[in-house]
Amino acid sequence: ASLSTGDWIRYVPVPSRYPADNPRLLARLLGFKAAAGPVWSVTADGVLAVNTVLADSQPVVATLMTIAGPGVTAPCHVEALHGTPFAALSDLADREGSILINGGVLTGSAIPAEQCGVDLECRGLTVVPRRTKPEFLAFVLPGEDRLSYSRCFLSALRLSVSDHTTTHIRGEHRACIACGYCEGVCPAELLPQVLHRFLYAEQLDESEAMGLDLCVACGLCTYVCPCKIDLQKQFAEAKQTLLQEAAEAV
Repeated sequence: ASLSTGDWIRYVPVPSRYPADNPRLLARLLGFKAAAGPVWSVTADGVLAVNTVLADSQPVVATLMTIAGPGVTAPCHVEALHGTPFAALSDLADREGSILINGGVLTGSAIPAEQCGVDLECRGLTVVPRRTKPEFLAFVLPGEDRLSYSRCFLSALRLSVSDHTTTHIRGEHRACIACGYCEGVCPAELLPQVLHRFLYAEQLDESEAMGLDLCVACGLCTYVCPCKIDLQKQFAEAKQTLLQEAAEAV
């Protein structure tokens, strides 16, 4: 059988939930349990690459990727050879003033500074301008050019607003106000605000009992948080600590 004929492919429809391409979330929706062992997954790009190698006997040496984001003057699609320096791509010659993200701003990951070129895992580049100086009293200065999950900004009165993603947090971090927005957007049906309180109190066991390991790191809780708490980072660090403790206990 050949991958080109589709003889090896079985389509299984699953409910549409964000992030649709997250392997852990898809495994859960398909009924796989963590206790059953590891679940291996491959993206659509990976399937096409395997088909190219096995069916067409051609090597996969390039990646079709998107270059976009507020730090790019002309978003585009490029077919880049693996190993192509970022400096050779559009608007990426200067990395000092921007953060490069492999993928989107919510589910992607920042490309480390030591990586200077395209690798096999690059699915697309999102360029975000780096801004470190917070805006003074930004949380009491809502404007018509800003978006808010709570719809409390002046932009709620406009039909459309152009949102410019940057690393500017627009105000200082504040304590959790238990608004519940993070709970409403969590695709894993967790209680991020409760997990945050347990971790803030260094109650790691309680957070684990609340399902911390089920977090799929989509970043939605961090995105909607009006207090600018980096919940995604907090949960990731806590899960890493749990993994280390489990490895030491073996």
